[in-house]
Amino acid sequence: MALEHDLIGVSMTNAAPLVVPTFGRTAVLGTNPISLTAPASKEKPFVLDMATSVVPRGKLEVYDRLKKKMPLGWAVDATGKGTSDPHTVLEAGSEWTSTRQNPMLAISSWLWIQLLFVHWKISRETWTGYLKS
Repeated sequence: MALEHDLIGVSMTNAAPLVVPTFGRTAVLGTNPISLTAPASKEKPFVLDMATSVVPRGKLEVYDRLKKKMPLGWAVDATGKGTSDPHTVLEAGSEWTSTRQNPMLAISSWLWIQLLFVHWKISRETWTGYLKS
């Protein structure tokens, strides 16, 4: 939407804690997706759409449907050990893992959401009124 008006777009959201930080055993972070867009004059625009986990949930679901093993390092089981079984991760309460830098991205995404929507109490009506003007 922002690119259509030659604007920079930023979209973030928080999610339930499903991600185990690097070297951790307990899920404390959400996948907290981040999307950014920026026009680039005559060049193709910059577009980023990412999860802050090693792999997005959708990819785990595809591996599960295809009955494929996933690479070790994508997720851990309930005991904190690496698993290659996507079904275990999706159905048995196991968690995704994050890379070393992604916990900071997940935390910063969560922080922006908290600042914008909890502390400043930006209401839906305010945003709706702004978008209509």
